[in-house]
Amino acid sequence: MRVCMACSTKTDESGRFCPECGAVLAVGAGESLDAVPAVAETQPSSPTPAKSAAASLVGTNVDGFRIESVLGGGAFGAVFRGRQLGLDRIVAIKVPTHEIAADPVMARRFAREARAAARIAHPGVVTIHAVGELPDGRPYIAMELIEGEPLDTILTEGPVPPLRALEIARQVASALSETHAADVVHRDLKPSNIVWRRDRNGDERVTLVDFGIAVCKPGTADATRLTAGGLIGTPHYMSPEQAHGDHVDARADIYALGCILFELLTGEPPFEGSGFEVLIAHLGRPVPKPSERVPTIPPSVDELVGQMTAKKPDQRVPSADALVALIDDLLDELEGLRPTSPSAPKPTRAKRKTAGTLKDRPAPVALAPSGPRATSYLDPLPNPAVSQPIHRWRWLAAGIVIASVVAVAGFATLRFTKTSRAGDREPNGEIKRVEIFRDDGDTRLRVWVPEVMRAGRSHRLRIELRNKLGTYLLAEQIIITIENPDGKATGVVARPRSADPNQYGVGYMFEKPGTYKVRIFPPETTSTFVIDVPVTE
Repeated sequence: MRVCMACSTKTDESGRFCPECGAVLAVGAGESLDAVPAVAETQPSSPTPAKSAAASLVGTNVDGFRIESVLGGGAFGAVFRGRQLGLDRIVAIKVPTHEIAADPVMARRFAREARAAARIAHPGVVTIHAVGELPDGRPYIAMELIEGEPLDTILTEGPVPPLRALEIARQVASALSETHAADVVHRDLKPSNIVWRRDRNGDERVTLVDFGIAVCKPGTADATRLTAGGLIGTPHYMSPEQAHGDHVDARADIYALGCILFELLTGEPPFEGSGFEVLIAHLGRPVPKPSERVPTIPPSVDELVGQMTAKKPDQRVPSADALVALIDDLLDELEGLRPTSPSAPKPTRAKRKTAGTLKDRPAPVALAPSGPRATSYLDPLPNPAVSQPIHRWRWLAAGIVIASVVAVAGFATLRFTKTSRAGDREPNGEIKRVEIFRDDGDTRLRVWVPEVMRAGRSHRLRIELRNKLGTYLLAEQIIITIENPDGKATGVVARPRSADPNQYGVGYMFEKPGTYKVRIFPPETTSTFVIDVPVTE
């Protein structure tokens, strides 16, 4: 049993935060702070190949730095614990593998990390001390050693209390404010790139790390295409404009932080599924309210997450400064509701010093080219339960979306062909079909598939979607994925049929026998349907 020193709540939970007020729980009897290792010091029981190769650098002196031990390693390189000899300062030294160093694109990305982080002076951003070259020709970055835990490790313990989640988000937003002021967009914010720690005074801190794909010179082709695969970023936290492959600005980081805040509050990201499915969801589906997963989350927190994750950049919180102000107001509101011990003083929080009101602040720095955008993102989606006309989605350049997303995910190439087989038809010439019906309470789905589906042929599916009031869910197109028996998924665009505009039609080449999984993402709703389609020899 542990007791929260801030609100006197007694708890048996194993997490580090009070479930009532979010304060860090004191270490109880029989517990040790050493039981939670610093992530930088964590080492697997047996060395990985990357670590084994990296071990040969231990003991090396280069440019006034001594490499002392291996902290971690992976496919991209290794991170070492080092010492700056002249200042007797402990540092982290990041070194790419020989393969990465030899790849021009990846080498430039490595150099970009140093340049991006070096432009920012903020306690919430990792400090770069030096860059140089090892005797074997590989570059290195010497940086501040952050001994803490990434948020993804903390999230393995479950959701974080709302007050604590908001405090973490505020610190990240504060760091982003300085980052964006330096004309840098991180572009890969995710829990593993945010490190939580306590400083020597016992205060909690978060630090942004890994600026390897940050944009330093917005508007250039290199700034958005510096990758071996096309789009870059992490699907679970990627803004619609980034998923589309457009130029991004600071608001893409705001969207990513909104997804991270959602995960802190609920213990899971907004969307689950394959990388392709998650990207499709970010492109056109509303981020759920956190309270749909955790009912005790206040409506005002739901509203903040919604403002951060609006599909259109112009409808999001406009800047990190504005986000800090919103979180401050929300924390003041929620702190007035939380229980406190009569004998314990109310916890205080240092507010960000700002000149004037939010309206007086300068407009956010424009980090993307001015002028009309090539892409129109989705308007806020109406509730299908409300009796009103359903607005059609305006998906522009959708072929580019699917082509770019599929290229990134490495899915199979889609082949559309017209169905013109002579067999398996009704007397009137129509192909014999069977109907599949699904109803999840919000959306009703009907799919008509050929009664007999043979491998090596193209078959067409017909799809009908209605909300629970019976109104057709209409759009210019909908997205479905088709997963073959080997588990390889393909993105498919289904469009309204000319013979019946209330239905969608799509053709697909079913190349091999087995069971195919068809996932359908209806418009105007967060529903997802999965149907199994058998294909014979």
